[in-house]
Amino acid sequence: MAYLEKGLYRLAAENLEKALAQEPDSTQTALVLAMAYYQLGRLDAARALLEKVLEAEPHHEQARRLLEQINRLQGGRQP
Repeated sequence: MAYLEKGLYRLAAENLEKALAQEPDSTQTALVLAMAYYQLGRLDAARALLEKVLEAEPHHEQARRLLEQINRLQGGRQP
């Protein structure tokens, strides 16, 4: 997460991808990776991860808010 906080989104994504590969059920890792993808403009990849988070935790407010932002950026596209 330190890379993400420093604005080093590509490095953050690389490290988070490795972490998620080792713990594929980690919704927290998926969420933070989605944030990195969002910052990199990889909105479809971010969307896929957020949908995974919301499938596991339907009331995850932070994931829901970020997905709404992506929907607005993509012209109201729904999951």
